[in-house]
Amino acid sequence: MESRTLINRLVGEQKGVYVKDIERPVRVTHLLCAGDQETDKMKYARKFNQRGEASIKLVWEEWFWDSLQFGGKVRPLGYSGF
Repeated sequence: MESRTLINRLVGEQKGVYVKDIERPVRVTHLLCAGDQETDKMKYARKFNQRGEASIKLVWEEWFWDSLQFGGKVRPLGYSGF
């Protein structure tokens, strides 16, 4: 739980918004993932993407920390939209 609190604070400091759930209308741009198991949120994000309702990038926690370290300039693997 401490990790979520820290991530929430850091996202806010970078002018981002941390949300707990993916809801319609979809405003989520990135889904921060952890672990090896696919979660319901990951399934929902993929479903929204496939339907064209969103373009949610699934990124892992290591990407988040690397991105902060390099000033937000680390691209998620497989993404060419920056």
